[in-house]
Amino acid sequence: MIKFLIISASGMGCTIMFTPTLRALRQKFPEAKITFLGTTRSFVEPVAGSNLVDEVLVFDFAKTSLFNLGKLGPRLKMIRELRRRRFDYSLTVFPSNKWFFNVFAWLAGAKKRLTHRYSTPAIKTLAGLQNVRIPADPKLHDVDQNMNLLKPFDLKIPQAERRLFFHTFPKNEIWAEDFCRRNSLVGKSIVGMHIGSSKDFSFAAKRWPLERFAKLSDKIQHELKMPVLVFAGPDEKDEVRELLKLTRIKPLVVTESLKNAAALIKKCRCFISSDTGLMHVAVAMDTPVVAIFGPTSISRTRPYSKKTALIFDPTYPANWAYPFSATSAKIKNQKKFRCWQNITVDRVMTAVRKMIRMKHDLSDSTNQ
Repeated sequence: MIKFLIISASGMGCTIMFTPTLRALRQKFPEAKITFLGTTRSFVEPVAGSNLVDEVLVFDFAKTSLFNLGKLGPRLKMIRELRRRRFDYSLTVFPSNKWFFNVFAWLAGAKKRLTHRYSTPAIKTLAGLQNVRIPADPKLHDVDQNMNLLKPFDLKIPQAERRLFFHTFPKNEIWAEDFCRRNSLVGKSIVGMHIGSSKDFSFAAKRWPLERFAKLSDKIQHELKMPVLVFAGPDEKDEVRELLKLTRIKPLVVTESLKNAAALIKKCRCFISSDTGLMHVAVAMDTPVVAIFGPTSISRTRPYSKKTALIFDPTYPANWAYPFSATSAKIKNQKKFRCWQNITVDRVMTAVRKMIRMKHDLSDSTNQ
């Protein structure tokens, strides 16, 4: 039996953008044992419990605790356990241009260790510890970068089969139904919104200004008469508190598990977000998305769906060299960003109306 180890260390959205590759592996090797390892619980949630994987593991690899000697024992224990499993292949989810990704893959001990090859010197990231490196192409979307890891298996996946995936359980769907009943949302068109972003690597710079989210929320509720759900994680309490101060018509705040959130996003007529993991969740749940991009790369991480309104200012190119020519994911010179200036509330509102019509038109055609 072939054994695969998948290593996801870059983000929950990165895991979602790997799911077409994971699905192709499962279809090609239905009897294989696939272990999916993430460096936080959220990184494995999109696939946990699905038939795409046989097990999920979480290895505490947070940058803030990378050299914490108190965690050395449990980490060594897991590495020993991984080596005992004698994996045939490990695949590191894109992007992966960091030394500790390569060291970890080498320590896990798979015979063939697949990753991408970048233009930065291999010695800088110890990339030589991986023995199969596929050239990273700056023109490709992250989904397609991941699909290129399948080249050694002679797998060619049609574009139509590269849909994103997020696994939910029936209990999550039941919770979402109950949430709608408790909040008098049954039969109403709902608009979802994510106002935050990860605070690692200065990713807060990816967020459209909070006061504009507040004005947009009021505008949707006042003009479209649609309730707004604001989705927030445990580290976004301050942003939610500030948003509620700025809004005249208070939105409903959702602070639930990722799987419950995904089940509720599926019920939304439209989902509005900056470049975040929940944006990719919405795509995976087949919900139309209004994506607001600032300093990050549209070619890399735009919503992988035709049901998308992409809002950005083309006069301000992405200010993000990672992973192609840099090993740090930090967004630099964020104080100088003027990319948000021309992305007005009215401009986003126009896109929201378009996506709401799209969801309505698709529903009508499905019911005919």
